[in-house]
Amino acid sequence: MAAENTFHFPKPGQRIVRSVIAVACCFCVFYLRNREGIPFYSALAVLQCIQPYQDSMAQVAKKRVTGTFVGAFWGLVIILIQMYLFHGSLMDTFPGYMLISLFTGIVIYSTVVLNCKNTAYFSCVVFLSITVMHMTDESPFLFVFNRVLDTLIGVEIALIVNTVHLPRKRQKDILFVSGIDDTLLNQKYQMSTSQAQTICDFLDRKGISYFTNCVVDDLLVIYYDQLISPLHQEVYERRHRSPHRNYVQKTQSVYENVVYLYLLDKKEIMEKLYRELMEQEWIDSYRVAFHDPIRYPGCANIKIYIKDATRENMLRNLKALLNLDKVITFGSVEGRYDVCIEDTGKDEMVKTLKKLYEPVGLEKETVR
Repeated sequence: MAAENTFHFPKPGQRIVRSVIAVACCFCVFYLRNREGIPFYSALAVLQCIQPYQDSMAQVAKKRVTGTFVGAFWGLVIILIQMYLFHGSLMDTFPGYMLISLFTGIVIYSTVVLNCKNTAYFSCVVFLSITVMHMTDESPFLFVFNRVLDTLIGVEIALIVNTVHLPRKRQKDILFVSGIDDTLLNQKYQMSTSQAQTICDFLDRKGISYFTNCVVDDLLVIYYDQLISPLHQEVYERRHRSPHRNYVQKTQSVYENVVYLYLLDKKEIMEKLYRELMEQEWIDSYRVAFHDPIRYPGCANIKIYIKDATRENMLRNLKALLNLDKVITFGSVEGRYDVCIEDTGKDEMVKTLKKLYEPVGLEKETVR
């Protein structure tokens, strides 16, 4: 039986759509200016500035504008030297190109002096486009002016296109909750020092390795013992690259700011440990969650929290804090959440929620 062809063309994203619109706007402006300037540079600036996020777009736009001014300035200096000091005798000659090479270093050095080293590439591109490609133009001064203006037009168009959004029906009366570790990581759900010491000492006596998840100054810090187990090494390698997790190898026992302990091993080992935990007289002070992780077949994990660290308590506190009654939960475990989203590592969660709860709507929003 022939294998099913699962290939499909992905739907074009907003960055593609916005780039097409922005480039079209560049050509429209070019015609409105009676075909003055070179729209290529406007379109190039647009394509560099259109970014998925506003912060990254602003950074690229700033680099583009700064680089254009620095490169254009030194390009203008070369034009003045060529035309008025050497009366054009160095144009398109070996000494002329050596002079341009020397000034390329000056351009880069200028970005260092001006504390904008990340614009060096853009500055050199602009400088070389002026001095190599357009030095022999009938009016190189006009090209320098249009080069700067075209870039500014492209950056401005990118800023406008990237900030314009279709009106959406906004759901302001719903609390959306993500299933991150099934609990809210904050100080209200931390273990006391004595609680953390009791459970950690028990695990240490058993020779069990575990990850200690702490919240320190609003940062999630995860302490671990020496990674001897290949399984724990795999967990570390997969997770430590996340900017939201800060892994630190323990030099001594950690009992402060502990939110929960995470244990992972072969299923038979975890089942035995779970039974022993539940026989302890102090276990009523904790909530012990036992799971079969999909990612690690044949293994099981245990998460140990304080007794009150439950999703129900978390939601109750959030609803009271925000004065909301309706709750929508979403996560990657089938049957546990209102909206199940595959754990793909992409932005599927945002796309799905916007499609379900923030559809495009042209009617005016009701003021309440």
